[in-house]
Amino acid sequence: MSEPNTPKPSLTKLEPASGSMAGGKTVKVHGNRLDYVYSVTFGGHEVEKIVPVSGTEIEVITPSHNEGTVVVYAYSDGGPSNPMHYTYTD
Repeated sequence: MSEPNTPKPSLTKLEPASGSMAGGKTVKVHGNRLDYVYSVTFGGHEVEKIVPVSGTEIEVITPSHNEGTVVVYAYSDGGPSNPMHYTYTD
């Protein structure tokens, strides 16, 4: 018996695309097949909470991180999404 294939999420926009190094900012993640997402990372740091809004939007709270631009991925059983970029500022 095989398991159904879970599609990979696809990211199209982070809103906003920047925030404080302290983290704690709500970011709207837009894309497709987001209802299958179980994890989101910002520069390798996993967010603590994912709030599903729809199959095309989720909300996350940014983790703290050093200043600079990091890669954001969303994960489902189908694998990681395409990368998006988020900038941490002082």
